[in-house]
Amino acid sequence: IQCSADNLNATLFSASRCIAEVEGVASQMALLELARAKEHVAKVLEAVNHLLTSTFADYRKQVEAVPLQLFKNVDAVEIPK
Repeated sequence: IQCSADNLNATLFSASRCIAEVEGVASQMALLELARAKEHVAKVLEAVNHLLTSTFADYRKQVEAVPLQLFKNVDAVEIPK
């Protein structure tokens, strides 16, 4: 786990804190933090969508092409007499 002011969670927390402090009309700081959060969410979604349609899509095709048997066939177990 790494603390960073540049991750989406930190951005959303900062925006929610500013918005929660507002009573009545939103302050300029709250609106600024909200805009910053929306921009950060858009960047993260763009990166996630890119990953899913490029790198991960290729990886998934390779994994799905591997013949995989999850369970071995097992004969019945018997106790010797």
